[in-house]
Parts: sequence; structure tokens; C-alpha cells
Amino acid sequence: MRPCERSDFNASSDQWDLMRLGSYQCPKFNQHPYVVSGQWSSKLSKYVSFQLKTCHQVAENPELECAPLEEGKELIKVLSVDFVYVEKYFDIKEFKQSPLKQVLKYEF
Repeated sequence: MRPCERSDFNASSDQWDLMRLGSYQCPKFNQHPYVVSGQWSSKLSKYVSFQLKTCHQVAENPELECAPLEEGKELIKVLSVDFVYVEKYFDIKEFKQSPLKQVLKYEF
């Protein structure tokens, strides 16, 4: 994870400040920006899967420092995961002016 940047959401200054997006953590992807698209029923879609797992120091990342299991259990009790994402849609009513619209969506 990394601190979110305004470019992650293409947010205006007002949106950035109002939603306090600078306090969010964003995933580290190999490509930036990562494009999430489609629907479950689409032939082609891209999505993000978020998993929270217990930590085991393994060869995968030997420098990883794991917290004690009890500390993790206490964290889970108070953890809140919120998702903010950009939704783009086509507005037929403004076909000649500016049909492609964007809105920030908040899910918790």
C-alpha cells in the first residue's frame, strides 16, 4: 500500500479536501493508473481483490516483519475498509457538449 495521490482519482481540490482522500492508502500496482473496468456479466472485466491475511515470514519476503497474532486479532476488531473509486459514464443528454462524465464513488 502507498499514500493516495490526487492523480489516483483525478479529483478536484474540493473533492480531495472534502473527502480527505490524502488520508487514504492506495494499492501498489505494476502499472499506474490501474484500470478497473467492466461488470461481472461482461465478456471482459478487470477488478481488484482485497484480502487480509495473517502474516507468516516466508521466503516470499524474508525482510517482512510480522506483528504477533494477538495484535492482528485486535486490529481486525477496529479495522474499517472503505473504497473510493472513479466511475465514468456516458451521458446521452449532453451528447454534443461533453458526454463522458466522471464521479467519485464511496463504498464502505
